[in-house]
Amino acid sequence: MRYIQFLFIISLFILTIFSCREGTTSEDLNIEMGYEYYPLEVGKYKVYQVDSTIYDFDGDIPIIIESTTFVKEELIEIRLDNEGDSIYILERFERKDPNDSWEIKDVWSTKRTENTAERFEENVRLIKMVFPVREGTDFDATLYVDENFIIFVQGESLEAYKNWNSEIQTVGVPEEIGSIPFNDVATITHADDENLIEKRFSQSKYAKNIGLVYREEWILDTQDLTEEIPWEEKADKGYIIRQTILDYN
Repeated sequence: MRYIQFLFIISLFILTIFSCREGTTSEDLNIEMGYEYYPLEVGKYKVYQVDSTIYDFDGDIPIIIESTTFVKEELIEIRLDNEGDSIYILERFERKDPNDSWEIKDVWSTKRTENTAERFEENVRLIKMVFPVREGTDFDATLYVDENFIIFVQGESLEAYKNWNSEIQTVGVPEEIGSIPFNDVATITHADDENLIEKRFSQSKYAKNIGLVYREEWILDTQDLTEEIPWEEKADKGYIIRQTILDYN
């Protein structure tokens, strides 16, 4: 009798498992990848206000240059790259005043693969995002960049990508960027590292179905070892940039 009861329980267990499997839909198994945070479509554009502070040193005199520029980025066509991926050609325009005409500044490119969103800015290839977009995910944004890669700002050399360690910090957070409210924003910190002579901070925010809506970057060096002095006061070379979205289609 106990043997029969045992067989009945086992049979019921197996039947339950198969019933659950049969009732599972492809939607239940679908992983939310988050591709919507990095949409790519020919004809789409975004307009930003870029506020920058550039630090220079003329002998013993620190020079601080502050400026505001308006930038328009537009995806104009698709090509295949050497890896066989679809790559989007991105034209970048600039103007100093909202009433001025746009002047083309650069032609860059970007692509989205199954696992990464990448951007090619002149000779620098950066991984901007990884998929699925999940809070707490670490990744190497500078996988294709030598950590000792040098950039020049006002003739001064900087190791801009030193000690980067990217992490998706928050996902699905409502935020107001500039004067525009967004229901769903993912925040990615690419760098947040400093010592007595260097500060590296880079953070980007992406709104679902729109893309990049805000970027802030501090790439600063100093010879002043006074910890109490804020970086924006003691830096003697480098830059601070804040890029805020104004318009998009």
